[in-house]
Amino acid sequence: MEFKPCPVCGRKPLLFSEDEVMCINGECSVYGVVTEKRVWNIRAEVVARDHQILKELKLEHELRNNVEKYRMKYT
Repeated sequence: MEFKPCPVCGRKPLLFSEDEVMCINGECSVYGVVTEKRVWNIRAEVVARDHQILKELKLEHELRNNVEKYRMKYT
């Protein structure tokens, strides 16, 4: 089974046991937290999806603000 990177720090996880993995980055907030393999990958997918959604919303907001600035400037 291929493991996705840690959803917090992005580093590759360590296989802790047959069914569990954990982050081994000492600076990560989830360092040493043992997680089931399937939960690890699901969580990583959700975090990546949410990050992409937030990025798109931020870009949309910036674009809307820029359009509004130009609109105010020329009206």
